[in-house]
Amino acid sequence: MLRKKTESMSINEFMAGRPFERKLASRKATSATIPAVIVGGAATPAMAAEEAIPVAIGDGIKEKIMHSFDPLIDLITSLSYPIAGVMIAGGALMIMIGQKDKGYSLIQNSAIGYILVQLSPLMLELLVGIGDAV
Repeated sequence: MLRKKTESMSINEFMAGRPFERKLASRKATSATIPAVIVGGAATPAMAAEEAIPVAIGDGIKEKIMHSFDPLIDLITSLSYPIAGVMIAGGALMIMIGQKDKGYSLIQNSAIGYILVQLSPLMLELLVGIGDAV
């Protein structure tokens, strides 16, 4: 079992990025180890955090990314009905035992939550449409 050597430093050193500079200086300078951005023919590691080159994503990859969350969204929308039913039944029981404020609040919150969960696919498609327009 290999153990990694730990080193301690102050928060100021860590936030200033000095430990990373030491590590990068100790390694060989290759394109695989130092992130660089090519701007006007010159590549410098310091510019990597400041400027970025926009990358176009193909339509096929974009579709795969968008539809990769569909099973999770389907699961959440499918589970929202039974959960809302239990919450409404709990609210009705609260009203029956005399805690009307808590009961009505529980019913109201479960109904609003159910509606929002059912509208979440529509909201996500709206966000994708806005992203395509930009």
